[in-house]
Amino acid sequence: MNAMGGDVRVLHVDDDEDLAAIASDYLERESDRLSVATVTDPERALERVRSESFDCVVSDYQMPGMCGFQLLEAVRGEYPDLPFILFTGKGSEEVASEAVSAGVTDYLQKETGTEQYAVLANRVENAVAAARAEERAERQERITALVRDIDRRLVEADTVAAVDRAVCEAFADSETYRFAWIGEPDPETGEIAARAAAGGADEYLDGVTVRHDDTPRGRGPAGRAARTGEVQYAASVPEDETFEPWRAAAERHGFESVVAVPLSAEAGLHDVLAVYADTTDATSETERAVLAELGDTISEAQQAAETRRRLEGLHAVTRELVDAEAKAEVARLTVEAVRDTLGYPNNLVRLVDDDDRLRPVAISEGAELMLGDRPAYPVGEGTAGRAFADGETLVVDDVQAVDDGYDRKDARASMYVPIGDHGTLSIGDTAAGVFDDSDVYLAEIFAANAEAALDRVEQAETRKRQNERLSAFTSVVSHDLRNPLSVLVGSLPLAEETGEAEHFERCYGALDRMERLIDDLLRLAREGETVDSPAPVELAAVARDAWDTVDTAGADLRVETDATVVADGSRLRQLVENLARNSIEHGGDAVTVTVGDLPDGDGFFVADDGPGVPDDDRERVFESGFSTSPEGTGFGLAIVAEIASAHGWSVSVTDGDAGGARFEVRGVDARE
Repeated sequence: MNAMGGDVRVLHVDDDEDLAAIASDYLERESDRLSVATVTDPERALERVRSESFDCVVSDYQMPGMCGFQLLEAVRGEYPDLPFILFTGKGSEEVASEAVSAGVTDYLQKETGTEQYAVLANRVENAVAAARAEERAERQERITALVRDIDRRLVEADTVAAVDRAVCEAFADSETYRFAWIGEPDPETGEIAARAAAGGADEYLDGVTVRHDDTPRGRGPAGRAARTGEVQYAASVPEDETFEPWRAAAERHGFESVVAVPLSAEAGLHDVLAVYADTTDATSETERAVLAELGDTISEAQQAAETRRRLEGLHAVTRELVDAEAKAEVARLTVEAVRDTLGYPNNLVRLVDDDDRLRPVAISEGAELMLGDRPAYPVGEGTAGRAFADGETLVVDDVQAVDDGYDRKDARASMYVPIGDHGTLSIGDTAAGVFDDSDVYLAEIFAANAEAALDRVEQAETRKRQNERLSAFTSVVSHDLRNPLSVLVGSLPLAEETGEAEHFERCYGALDRMERLIDDLLRLAREGETVDSPAPVELAAVARDAWDTVDTAGADLRVETDATVVADGSRLRQLVENLARNSIEHGGDAVTVTVGDLPDGDGFFVADDGPGVPDDDRERVFESGFSTSPEGTGFGLAIVAEIASAHGWSVSVTDGDAGGARFEVRGVDARE
């Protein structure tokens, strides 16, 4: 039967050629919707029904070789729903009764005059309308049952592969369709690669190539659906010119029509569901609209399954991140998770260094191949630097359009996600505009987990430093304080017994050393705390104030700086004071101490012309309790290191220009 509405093709069978011709002419006059073909031989009529598409057969009753009832039986055996009207000159109740029993759609007796053809035309149109209505209802029931079946199967599918398989199998199991496959476009090859098939589709696909570009193999239904995002249809494969590249394969596999349904899209190209039927025009316009909505449902199920997979991967990665002991390990795990779980092979993690620059710490192989060596962005500069400074995810549809002086090689779509105050996660793609809200949501979840892991690493490092200080305290209490306490316990009875001054002097000396040890311990505990609110201070003024608090005797101070630095003024004064005191303790009363700027402008130095620090001791001088002076507590330079660390600075010792020790403090923020 032809399309659900429109013209009606009628096959009129009558052994009287003249009467057949007259009936054909009058029927077409009565209704411009009717198109009538005539045949005088019932056997020939049956052949034409098999080879052509007719909406109704009108047949005489008495014909040589095969009567109307026999023709009806033959037609009904192959096409049970095709309307069949018996139009005969032999009219009797017996014939009418037999016709009804035989299952004719309608019965009409021939009469004289032309009015009978108006009645026949009306009977034909009514019969076809009724048949088409019934066919529409049956089709609607079939497509509804198919949708219900697919919905049921989708509920049980928990992965994208399971969703694809369930959909293809449902179509292959349906009454209307024969086989189905789902494929995804490959932007690099231009082909649509099948990832699921059922009903023998894989055998068909083994021998064909389907593309999504504007080439002959990309102009079929699947290629058009991938490009346009709209349902495409080939109602008759043998007659569809766009199906020419696959026509021979279609004949071998016996399908007559194809409908291609677009699914989810990436980089402007849609995945495709292609469904094949072994009858022409197997999918009506209404059914195609239903399939378009079904495509949306399938896409949602695929996205839900993929989101579920990603979240499960996130949980697994989170467990690994909890165990990470270093920031570099957190960065590496994050890059691997984004690659394997989110499916983005091109990504990297930058962390903020002491110079306020976002430096690459971990980069995926894909990103390294696509981008090469990546620069360190100053905070606030470049795409990653801006995202970090703003504290908000930055999505750029095409990073090639960003004119900021940075070369991003083949990258197009890019996403920059802040990782708290630690750094950024950058994700790139060679296609433009591929990141949607779901991608941003999942990337931000990964970044939040990385932030929590980095916080834990920092907290562990803080605890480690605190434990080290606690260990130092324990050492002092158990050893360093015990020595002067023993001196005091031993000298005090002698002083009381003899009254001699030297015993009292030893007591006072022991008390003084205990006091200095306790002061240094308290200071060491306090100086390790992070500086929260630094402010500009003049380094020269701080140096002179620190010098005034030290027993300098005959020592000399030279200030060769006019720099203004950003620091906690009180702690900076303590740092300079401890370095000055260290110089006097080791260099003597005549030592000269110099405070000046480092040549590269990265900080300042405190140097002396004393004996310097031996190479073997330079790695230990900042350790708590280490001292080469019998008068020292061993905490002065440890306090210097803690103050520097609290500011985010570094401190090291080397040889001075005058041959003594030179302590260099780097990473200092200086103001003009």
